[in-house]
Amino acid sequence: MRMIDNSFQKNIELTHDLPNVQSPADKISLVLPSLSPRLREAAVYIIQNMQKCAFMGIEKVARAANVSPSTVMRLLLKLGYKNYVEFRDELRQMVMTQLAPIDRLKAVASADTTLSETIGISFNRDISNIETTAGRNRETAWIEACSLCINASQIWVFGGRSSFAVASFLALILEQLTGKASLIAPFDESLPEIVNRIAPDHLGIVVGLPRYLRVTVDVANLVKARGAKLLAITDGPFSPLAKIADASLYAAYEGTGHHNSLVGAMALVNCLAAVLRLQQPEMVNSRLKDLEDIYAKLNLFKTYISHPCP
Repeated sequence: MRMIDNSFQKNIELTHDLPNVQSPADKISLVLPSLSPRLREAAVYIIQNMQKCAFMGIEKVARAANVSPSTVMRLLLKLGYKNYVEFRDELRQMVMTQLAPIDRLKAVASADTTLSETIGISFNRDISNIETTAGRNRETAWIEACSLCINASQIWVFGGRSSFAVASFLALILEQLTGKASLIAPFDESLPEIVNRIAPDHLGIVVGLPRYLRVTVDVANLVKARGAKLLAITDGPFSPLAKIADASLYAAYEGTGHHNSLVGAMALVNCLAAVLRLQQPEMVNSRLKDLEDIYAKLNLFKTYISHPCP
């Protein structure tokens, strides 16, 4: 098996280890009794105004808490954060999972933006989602995810509502590359019978972003109960899917409206396919060659010549 080159994420800042995953609120609660009066003021304000702080800069938080920005920064360093942006991103992730769509829209929308600004903000947000997604996943996470896919005798992919789009694309790509992937539709009446077919040497992949669907968590638990391995494609270590999965890949999902952005999750699928091709080139090339022969015999695709726009 070919290993991933060391330059795989040379230009991407990797996330730090999280041996004991805790939310920002948990971290503050743990250190609160030992804080100095000024640090305590900052901590109490953040705890009592987490939703506001998730969308505020450090100067605004300091001013609202009646402390200096350097006091806020000292608190964050004590909590283990490298900088304010790292803390705010983690706090925002925690807060956004708890908001209803209309509240998310209010939190991220700006009423005084122009059309061109709105378009720019939307594209820049998705560019940021891709960059954040790349930084959230270490090389070891990709290797582990690929190993689970390669070693499984059958792969089952599940996702509901908007995540179904990602799950459907992932199942198609994995079937093309490995020949052993199937999509489980959340609206399929035969879901219990399909789950009953899952065996210990199988792999279940669940796709779920906030707000997490109960059925996705239930399916994930059923996969584990059947003795199979579980790979989660979700937003971070606080996800209920990540907590029960054998391995996880994390996607940023922050959008500019009431809905999740799927750009980060789709980028994960593309990258997973690229790493699989890198690790199993002969298998993948053979599969794709056979598929192309079948496509040709079925006359599946319409051939056309593309002309540049006038």
